[in-house]
Amino acid sequence: MIRFSKPSVLSIPLIILYSAVSLEAQVNVKNEILKKLEQYCKNVPYEEIFVHSDRADYIAGEDMWFNIYLVDKQNRKPSGRSKIAYFELLNPENNAVIQKRLMIENGFCPGHALLPDTLGSGMYTFRVYTNEMKNFLPGNCFMNSINVYNPFRKKGFKKKIIYDKGFNRNLNIEFFPEGGTLINEVNCKIALRVVNEFNKGLLFNGVVKDEKGDSVTSFKTDKYGTGAFYLKPGKSERYFVQVGDSACFLPSVRNNGIALKANYLKSDSLTILVSSGENIILAKDNTYFVLVTNHGKPEYSEYFRLFSGMAKITVPKTTLTPGIIQITVFDNVGKAVSERLIYIKDTDISGSKNPGIVSYKKREKVTLELDVDKDVIKPSMDANLSISVTPGYVESRYPEIDDYLTFGTEFGFLPWSETGDMIANVSPETIDNFLISSGSRWISWDKILSGKIIEPAFGTEDGSHILSGLLQNRNTQKADSGKVLFLSIPGKVATFQYAKTESSGKFYFILPVDKLKRDLIIQPQVADENITINIESSFSWNLPLSTNYYEADTTPFPKAITNLSINYQVGKIYGSSDKRVESKSEIIQQKPVKRFYGKPDVEIVLDDYIKLPVMQEVFFELVPGVRFRSKKSGYEMQVINPHTNIYYEESPLVMIDGVSINDLTLVANLDPEIVEKIDVVKTTYIIGDFKLYGIVNIMTREGNFKGLTLPDYAAKLSYRVIEPVGSFYSPDYSESEKKQSRIPDLRNTLYWDPSLKPDKDGKIRIEFWTSDIASDFIVNIQGFNGSGNPVSYKQVIKVE
Repeated sequence: MIRFSKPSVLSIPLIILYSAVSLEAQVNVKNEILKKLEQYCKNVPYEEIFVHSDRADYIAGEDMWFNIYLVDKQNRKPSGRSKIAYFELLNPENNAVIQKRLMIENGFCPGHALLPDTLGSGMYTFRVYTNEMKNFLPGNCFMNSINVYNPFRKKGFKKKIIYDKGFNRNLNIEFFPEGGTLINEVNCKIALRVVNEFNKGLLFNGVVKDEKGDSVTSFKTDKYGTGAFYLKPGKSERYFVQVGDSACFLPSVRNNGIALKANYLKSDSLTILVSSGENIILAKDNTYFVLVTNHGKPEYSEYFRLFSGMAKITVPKTTLTPGIIQITVFDNVGKAVSERLIYIKDTDISGSKNPGIVSYKKREKVTLELDVDKDVIKPSMDANLSISVTPGYVESRYPEIDDYLTFGTEFGFLPWSETGDMIANVSPETIDNFLISSGSRWISWDKILSGKIIEPAFGTEDGSHILSGLLQNRNTQKADSGKVLFLSIPGKVATFQYAKTESSGKFYFILPVDKLKRDLIIQPQVADENITINIESSFSWNLPLSTNYYEADTTPFPKAITNLSINYQVGKIYGSSDKRVESKSEIIQQKPVKRFYGKPDVEIVLDDYIKLPVMQEVFFELVPGVRFRSKKSGYEMQVINPHTNIYYEESPLVMIDGVSINDLTLVANLDPEIVEKIDVVKTTYIIGDFKLYGIVNIMTREGNFKGLTLPDYAAKLSYRVIEPVGSFYSPDYSESEKKQSRIPDLRNTLYWDPSLKPDKDGKIRIEFWTSDIASDFIVNIQGFNGSGNPVSYKQVIKVE
């Protein structure tokens, strides 16, 4: 007995020691996971965009007004990170017919697009994204459809279907076990979706059969094509659903692994049930870690062990931020073994007060003072809201900002977006089934846990615009790598940028984010007739999948569209449809800039000296320390080193009006009469890892490089980074003469303002005049309050 008691006593400190070591290992695993998650979210941020447009139906030739809201996905607040929004209007064939770069300021960006009157009738898609969002395209961008009608084009209306993935059959079934794994003898909820070839949901009644062909359960889908059933699979069994002559199989059953269940729909708490396929006995294999996050932000974590192959974790909902919650289970070495998304509804939302329908007469002043609940719009001038007022007979497909941002684009295509349903109108079961079948496009644990520093292909344009291009051999069309290119902007103030081509032949230059239109000249450091420089579009070619088809030619336009068309045509006749207030941003004043080389060593103003007939004499007589002479192959220029009093062997950077010159014949052929001054920098000048052996900049009186010929290998383009935006025109009928005018006012958009601000008391005061259209009008307000929370508000007014 004594012989057996000693090991028993000694085992106690061993157990304690093992537990301490195990606990320390668990803490290290948790800290490592959280550290990698934080670093990933910092390196790979995820932006969302919401766009409030004035209408969903337009006549070709009309103005489209919109306001862009840029949102940081992690905190769901306006983001000041990116400064440029890319707007595209895609026609039914998915070709861009309008492309604009617009300036984002503090997360907000008003926009305007004139729809060409040559557009055919059909469904058009507008999408908006930032440069950073290109890393997740085509999914990660705001996309919405508008209908454009052209009454003067004979062809019918062309419909368009956009989808995120396609199938080969007209009816397809996908199965998604809860937690991602179907385990032997573990009861599992299996979500499914039945779709057509364009991933659009279908109603379907199905029977699940085992490999013997016996029925084990059945299911039916809702109008979105989603459904679910429960199944406790047997060992090595295969299950399927018969669809016509073919079978759709469920995922294979595994003998071991981790199954994850989440019960939360009908309770005040979230209950997480974890099961394994077999009882794990060894303690080192039986320790797990559950992490609950909201868009990359940790909200709850807990270590647990499986007893008899099961564990139960309870989390009060009050500890979780409403929205999409990601539950992840990790094993003892920090590997993600199971995952689940759930939706916690915000039950603490104060609704907007609807004051009821107010009636107005034609050409009467409308004054709306909206006293919205302070929980919705807090008293703050920092709020940013946009308002549209449009006829009630126009189809309303406005997404609401708070509803849209709940899911955004992170979790893929939303089945209820096909029908335009709001989240509040979708059953919790449907949302849960969708989330079982979904994953985050952003939070990828494989990428996070790899520990690799991920450098996104597209960076953040936070204060500059990235201009990219490709350098190729003219004869072989192969990429030309390792070549130095210069970017010049003609002007009296010299700027200078250089870029070195990558192995792919790509190069990049940086431009300031403003509305100035510039002439850009790109050319190689060394003259090379065997190259071509191709400037790449800053807009993404990564387009969504789509297909299109014509409606029957006999299908007439709806009455509402006929009204829109008549209103627009009358406006064109009387000139009111083209009225638009040009924004002050159209009057652009360039900020004073300095020469990139600063104060030169020598500054020669030619008017201070006698007139000389040729430039060689000008340099010989007037410019000390610069030698300009002819040789058999042309001309050469050298600058003297002021420290050694010996001329540099390397040629200096020679510029005319800030444009780099390889062929000095251009300098020799200049008429001294048109030259205003010459700057010379004699010391070596270093920019980055590039070294210049002196600088000679010749400025003409006009300073625009006019009349000078560029070589064939140079690329010249006129480029504006940001497009100016006009302002909506709203007439004022306060004068009786204007009110009694017989010129018809048939505005299809009664009012639009992209920068509505509440006053210090939190009240919104809106003033505009009604038109000659008698109709109900929808007042639609979208945006963010002063606390950065999304706001949606609608009201109806009546014009009689």
